[in-house]
Amino acid sequence: EDTTAEVFVQNATGAPVPGARVRLFGESSLEDQEVGEIILDDTRYTDAEGRAFFDYTDYFEAGQSGFAVLTIEIEKDLPPPEEDLFLESIMKIEEETNNVETYTLE
Repeated sequence: EDTTAEVFVQNATGAPVPGARVRLFGESSLEDQEVGEIILDDTRYTDAEGRAFFDYTDYFEAGQSGFAVLTIEIEKDLPPPEEDLFLESIMKIEEETNNVETYTLE
């Protein structure tokens, strides 16, 4: 089975937000310690439905216990005088499934 993530971005009224930058990446859980290179760091832009799609199938290995908990950053640039919208959270990616989450930018 494929390991994928679909991120939907909407505004406060529930309308899709196209053109938002969605970044999913791994971070070390160990503070002040040197760690190996972070392999997962992907950026996509939402389409007209506010959807960004990520495919992690090639990163999952059979027998692996779980997959990843990734930091997610979502940003939408707005024309002045509006302030840009930004959201940071985490997203758990479960192996061999399509992981779907919806986030609201306000």
